[in-house]
Amino acid sequence: MMFRDPRKWIPLALMIGGALIALTVGTTLMVQHWRNGAIQAKVNTGQAQAGTEAGVQTIRIEQDAARSRAAIDITVKDEQDGIWKAPAGDSNDDALRAACSMRSYYSVGRCAAMLQAGAGVGTAGGDAPDGTPDGREAP
Repeated sequence: MMFRDPRKWIPLALMIGGALIALTVGTTLMVQHWRNGAIQAKVNTGQAQAGTEAGVQTIRIEQDAARSRAAIDITVKDEQDGIWKAPAGDSNDDALRAACSMRSYYSVGRCAAMLQAGAGVGTAGGDAPDGTPDGREAP
């Protein structure tokens, strides 16, 4: 019989044991590689989505800025037209009204006085229909 003599079955047992160890190590390495690939795929997907969202956000910001610039251009054009169409002696008053209708000039002395007096600051530049800046009480 083959199993009675250890010289015959020990090499066979060592070969089977070595094959089992190699199979275990190979399977472990393969699973780790698969997991790392899955994790990397998730990271890549997340980065792609973040890049897409950043691009969309950038486009929205640019669109908002373009709309704002267009609104400012329209306001300035309307105010310039008012200045050019004003009668000869009133152009300075119209220029002051045009400047005072812009938010950055609300606190300037002459503009603040004009707003308090209700001297017809137009609705351009964010003023409310009643002539007060943004519906707030005049300073």
